[in-house]
Amino acid sequence: MATTEQISNLRRLIDEPTPETYSDTALSARIDEVPDIRILAGTIWREKAATYAGLIDVKEGNSDRKMSQLHKQALVMAESLSAADAADLIGARRPGRTRAIERP
Repeated sequence: MATTEQISNLRRLIDEPTPETYSDTALSARIDEVPDIRILAGTIWREKAATYAGLIDVKEGNSDRKMSQLHKQALVMAESLSAADAADLIGARRPGRTRAIERP
């Protein structure tokens, strides 16, 4: 069972401050399935990108809405979370060490 702190952290990462789209119960269940919150946040950003994929740019008079940018920006967020995870994995590896062999 995910803690309220984990759910709050995930909500900040996915920019969903209210439970309108994702309920606390749904997020808790997903956190239990994928314990790394950043990986889960990247997955949710990809889901959000899929919902934005059909949006088009609209221009009415002096108003210009570039709705297609939502899809691109959601993918950028997903990629940035994946890149952060990869950097953490690379940083977690210890560099190899060598030393001279001493013989008695």
